[in-house]
Amino acid sequence: MKADARRRLAKLVPEELTIASIRNLDDVVLPSAPVYREPVKTTPPALLTESAGKLTGLVEKAFDTLDECLEFDDPNPDTVRLMSFKKDTALGVLNMQAKVDDTSLRRQQIDMLPKLLEIISREEKKLVAHTIEGEVVS
Repeated sequence: MKADARRRLAKLVPEELTIASIRNLDDVVLPSAPVYREPVKTTPPALLTESAGKLTGLVEKAFDTLDECLEFDDPNPDTVRLMSFKKDTALGVLNMQAKVDDTSLRRQQIDMLPKLLEIISREEKKLVAHTIEGEVVS
């Protein structure tokens, strides 16, 4: 049933409007294009160091506050709300530190990309140099 429907559809739709099958794309050669990287906007190192120092101090206080929250044992509703607020604030600081660490790790990965592209380019040039009329010479 499906094959009949496909044949009828093929007769109705011009070939240039149909989508090529993945099997037909095996021999396609994509054009090479230059890699463009947008320059990374950086913050002055002095400001980063100062902010990092402040955040490190806040992270230590956040851990102390979480310890205090875990040892909390007062049934007064006002105190419970205060401790809940402290806990939420401490968790916010720890989430911020986690995001900062994640961003720095991602930046390190991005910094490796140009070096990897250079290595790939060199290896491709070596391969082309050893190729004679489509046959690889060992």
